Amino acid sequence: MRTHTCVAQVLILCSLLICSCEERSTPSEATKPVASNEKVLRILGSMVDGSWEGRSLPQLDWQDVDALLARADSTTDLKSFPANPLSSQAQFSCPEGIMALWLVESMRNKAKSGYPSLNPLCLGAQNKDMSWEEMSKANLAKAAQAYRSWWQKVKDQDEEKRKEVDPLEAAHLHWY
Repeated sequence: MRTHTCVAQVLILCSLLICSCEERSTPSEATKPVASNEKVLRILGSMVDGSWEGRSLPQLDWQDVDALLARADSTTDLKSFPANPLSSQAQFSCPEGIMALWLVESMRNKAKSGYPSLNPLCLGAQNKDMSWEEMSKANLAKAAQAYRSWWQKVKDQDEEKRKEVDPLEAAHLHWY
């Protein structure tokens, strides 16, 4: 009987030690969404590997926002991506993070054309030494933070309230 008690105490002690040794996340990591949405991973994966076909936007809904925001920091260049056929601006590169944010914007602010803007380019103050693609990539971190802040404020609100608030306004950024 005494052996069983000792074994039980050792097991409890080991369990406590294991639990206390778990890696704790920093506050900034804790606020970042986790991409566990297979649909979003499949869509963005097809754009990264070049198998995305067509110019149309994928069908997404508000449940996909967390997974999209989890990819918002990615600077991986997409090999293929949707494009607005009404745009006269040729775009040859797009970081995965910019596309993820543009897809969120497509839910928030879809025009009659079905696209949130002419191109997935996030611009701010003009820099004549950079192409629009380079400026957009340089604005990625600021835009990603703006969208995360927006989502934290509006995710529990109804769809119309979500659409009213422009995530990029306070960051002095806009979509092309």
